[in-house]
Amino acid sequence: MLSRIFQLLLVACVVTSSLTAKDPQQPAAFKSSAQAPAKLSGLWRTEGYGYLIQLDGDSLKAFEVTDLSCILGFRARQVDQDGSRVVFQRVDDSSRLEFVGATGAADQGRLRYTNAESDMILHRVDSFPAVCDRTTADNAITNFDVFWETYREQYPFFHLHHVDWQATRDHFRPRVIHASPPELFGVLRAMIEPLHDHHTYIHSTKDTSLDYGGERPDPDPIGDAGRARALEIIQNRFLVVPLRSLANGKVSFGMLRDSIGYLRVTAFGAYYPDRSYERQGEDRFAADLRALNAALDTIFASSAGWRGLVIDMRLSHGGASALGLAIASRLATAPYTAYAIVARRDPNDPTLMTAPQLAMVVPSARPGWHGPVVELTSRYSVSAVETFTQALMGRRPAVDRIGEHTNGVFSGVPNRHLPNGWIFGLPNELYLTERGTSFDVSGIPPTIAVPTLRTADLAAGRDPGLDRAIALLSAGRELMSLLRNLGSGLRSLFRREQVDHELDEELRAYQNMAAEEKMRDGMSSKEALRAVRLERGSLELTKEVVRSGGWESFVEICWQEAMTRRAIRGVTSTVSSFLFGAVPAGYPRGHIYSFQFLIRSCACPNRAAKLTSACFKSSARLTRLIVEIARAADSDSERGTDCRERSQCLGACLC
Repeated sequence: MLSRIFQLLLVACVVTSSLTAKDPQQPAAFKSSAQAPAKLSGLWRTEGYGYLIQLDGDSLKAFEVTDLSCILGFRARQVDQDGSRVVFQRVDDSSRLEFVGATGAADQGRLRYTNAESDMILHRVDSFPAVCDRTTADNAITNFDVFWETYREQYPFFHLHHVDWQATRDHFRPRVIHASPPELFGVLRAMIEPLHDHHTYIHSTKDTSLDYGGERPDPDPIGDAGRARALEIIQNRFLVVPLRSLANGKVSFGMLRDSIGYLRVTAFGAYYPDRSYERQGEDRFAADLRALNAALDTIFASSAGWRGLVIDMRLSHGGASALGLAIASRLATAPYTAYAIVARRDPNDPTLMTAPQLAMVVPSARPGWHGPVVELTSRYSVSAVETFTQALMGRRPAVDRIGEHTNGVFSGVPNRHLPNGWIFGLPNELYLTERGTSFDVSGIPPTIAVPTLRTADLAAGRDPGLDRAIALLSAGRELMSLLRNLGSGLRSLFRREQVDHELDEELRAYQNMAAEEKMRDGMSSKEALRAVRLERGSLELTKEVVRSGGWESFVEICWQEAMTRRAIRGVTSTVSSFLFGAVPAGYPRGHIYSFQFLIRSCACPNRAAKLTSACFKSSARLTRLIVEIARAADSDSERGTDCRERSQCLGACLC
């Protein structure tokens, strides 16, 4: 149900990843170098991301623009053209971008890196913003201000880290008025250290000692020696067929006992040992994809005899998320949504995001594995490893995750520049599930939590996570599936408020995203919300549909019914006692018995119980009700009307 809602919500703004728009196994070759169409030349402003793009003939310039600064970020030259699609290669590296003009809209376009799963939406502008009319000064104060302002306009996670960015400015700015370069660097580093964000960094292009990258606090650091020890334990204790190194050593495969495959990926990129691919007209991503596919062909060629597959991502680094989708496609049995990507688009409101763009996992026609899969994760699983993990969450049969929460960073990280030439980076995107959930900061939780990469285990030669994975795949999935369903149901029963709160937040996120889409089409805020409610129904109805999907809903219904009947019996007993003592003398007790029957004979006991309870909240209300019933019953007696018939009539009214 929720998956369908999410797909309907995003249908107007779906942009598939480059791995689904064309066959991921056949990267495009770049042949011509004609100039870009004249209609694409000019100035373009990105929606979010903070870029101003200037196209002039076969050259592209990207300016990093804030309210305070306008700095040239990079240059690129055209290397290919196919109609309104123009390919540029950056001058400073081999990465490539595709510029695509919108069909039928001369003032709109899209720009994407070839290794990205989403586009930057472009809007044509007539001129440079006023801030670009002046040179951004190079002094300590200006460098501080550009750094702070870029984070203010682009970073979406201050609230998750409980960081007051304005207070940070007020505290640190006075310290840099006469700061030397090392002192300025120390201040900028101190500003972002509390974020503990692996996707934040800053470094000098001239002094290699001025280099900092954010990271999460590690409760049990293992260091390089611990990493080497973990690999040694796997090799000596678990593998029955030694690891085979592929893709420039970044992908390895071996066999565990019970015919279980073991796949380790240490990076999503750098699969090619040199840059000879450039002579073939390929960019770095196309070469990496080709090398990865060759490695996967080799690995999955013998998968027919496997009992299961363990994918070890505990010591993996980041890279290109699109390469993770290529691996996921070898495991997929049917197309599904990997995630939706949104980016911060308003400099003054961190909650406003661009329209979601879907990245899909499409089953590959090349060799793969469609049986049971277990993924091992840890606190060191970061960046593209996490987007890969998220891309596996929609696979059927489901992938079990064993280990720890991942690191909690997903977004791409564009380089930014300060006036003094220093380079810094920060994330500005969210990767959402079909329910609109982001795992930024918290990380993706395991389905089976196991202490992972602990120094005590490494010293003793243990790997509890891999032990658990082998046991799970050897024993089969049926029992574990039953236990997971049992655990999920118990959580819904005993943590109802928390589960309801989470579900309510997710559904309201869908509603707000759908309303924003309609507001872009010209509707007012009220009209958009009303239209969404008419189309998709009320939130309460959707929540009931979701709740009714598990076994716990049946238990809850049975329990509520039992409690309701017990409550009704208690109410009637209490009312009878009260009535016998409170009704004035002279009123027949038969009327009181009729009131008992009124409650018990009601066709909807839940509703009757609620109304009865509401009536008896105060003695004044009860007295009025008693007198009304007594008078009505007395009047009916005078007319020869049966008291029980009168009670049944009142009971129907209550219902």
